[in-house]
Amino acid sequence: MKKDWRSTLLPVDSTIGDLIESLDKNQFRIVLIVDAQNRLKGTVTDGDIRRALLRDESMSSPSSVAMEKNPTTIGKEASAQYVLQLIRKKELMHLPVVDDQGKVIDLKTARELLIKEQQPNPVLLMAGGLGKRLRPLTNFTPKPLLRVGEKPILQTTLERLIDDGFERFFISVNYRAEQVQAFFGDGSDWGIQINYLEESEPLGTAGAISLLKKEDITQPLLVMNADLLTKLDYKDLLNFHQSQGATATLCVRSHEFQIPYGVVHSDLNQVVRIEEKPSQNFFVNAGIYVFEPSVLTDTVFTPPCDMPTVLNQLVDQGAKVGMFPIHEYWIDVGSLKDLERAQFDVHE
Repeated sequence: MKKDWRSTLLPVDSTIGDLIESLDKNQFRIVLIVDAQNRLKGTVTDGDIRRALLRDESMSSPSSVAMEKNPTTIGKEASAQYVLQLIRKKELMHLPVVDDQGKVIDLKTARELLIKEQQPNPVLLMAGGLGKRLRPLTNFTPKPLLRVGEKPILQTTLERLIDDGFERFFISVNYRAEQVQAFFGDGSDWGIQINYLEESEPLGTAGAISLLKKEDITQPLLVMNADLLTKLDYKDLLNFHQSQGATATLCVRSHEFQIPYGVVHSDLNQVVRIEEKPSQNFFVNAGIYVFEPSVLTDTVFTPPCDMPTVLNQLVDQGAKVGMFPIHEYWIDVGSLKDLERAQFDVHE
């Protein structure tokens, strides 16, 4: 059944927060900004939002700061062949259809018209953790096999990656490894290839990378924690990584922290200003990464080895480490409270 493109429409007085909420819900990965007569005023995509966040725009900033004010459009008479040629020529993912008055009457997407492309990039899913904060649920079940809704966490992640065209997977295992291997097997039930990296002892959040054979990694490597649930478009992440010419790319989330006290700003012994319970925004690590194949040969992985150590090592070497803000749904199911929230979210 065709999705309703009208869910992409938002009024011109919308905020960045409104845009993010719509992008997360409408499944088209675009917002069409329209006036009261439904005339198209601009478009906003995931990439536009990410660029706005990197410029430190806030959730209350107007949509105009992120909006593409002169989007490519087509008329209702455009043939499917013409639309396809335009999408390929301009590398577009969306084409709004407008009438003679500029009113939106439909939305064409590349995914409707193009055959799903397979991704050659290998994926490493890190599933070797002990799940201590999820006890007693993990006393006999590894964390990646805990169910959210009807499926284990790792199955949901795997199926989303498969939908995005990925076929080659490595899964690092340690605690209750035999259960993970028995559930997913060699991947043939999903039409993919799965190889397991067995950690004889916990290697840290980056140590499993050292178990990969260098000859197996000839394309940028996607790495992520196996206890994450997200609606991130992984192809967007890889495209961003390649466009930046980065050696590594780190996905980040914007996190707001409110100081629960009045903050006193001073100069020597003189009070300059008192700020009551201010809020500060930080970018935090989202547990999803892309690495160039060269990282496997040029980086020292001394277990136990955590990801911040590896990334800091790359920065110290002068390598370019990019930052990719995630505004899509994302949750790290690391505690009982997180699992409860994920169970609630899956039914929303």
